[in-house]
Amino acid sequence: MKITIFMAMSMNGVVADEDGSEDFLSHTHWIEFCKVANNSGCVIWGRKTYDAVRKWDKKYLNSIKAKIIVVSRKPSEDVKHGCIYVKSPKDAVSIAKNLGFKWAILAGGPTLNTAFMKEGLVDEVVLSVEHIIARGRKVFTNQKFMNKLSLLNLKRINKDVIRATYSIR
Repeated sequence: MKITIFMAMSMNGVVADEDGSEDFLSHTHWIEFCKVANNSGCVIWGRKTYDAVRKWDKKYLNSIKAKIIVVSRKPSEDVKHGCIYVKSPKDAVSIAKNLGFKWAILAGGPTLNTAFMKEGLVDEVVLSVEHIIARGRKVFTNQKFMNKLSLLNLKRINKDVIRATYSIR
């Protein structure tokens, strides 16, 4: 099963403000995310990402036609919209495989992205860049791991946004 981290971020790796807000990102990122997520059929989010998107206008969550798997160490009775709750990255991959998916998009926060990387579950990283933000939540937490990347594609999404696609070596 192929797992792709798909993140919109600032040039220096910030994916959200310190309070978790992503208001600095243009709508272009959401449109691109939905295209890729719906194409794969399966999205893996952390609980905080799921909770944040649920608070947005309903049209955002409704624009995702893919199955959503929510990963959290804390049990939650509040996972809705046909989402599946699991406790670990390995459980998320197992459920996705059991549902017949060959590809899943991981769009979690720093903690979940790091957990997947540390467990060697990521095959590809796709990063869209448009800003520089001094402080905020990064793509990964400050834990130790290292992966070499191979650039597969560099695409200009619009006049302000670039997207780089890397495979994990």
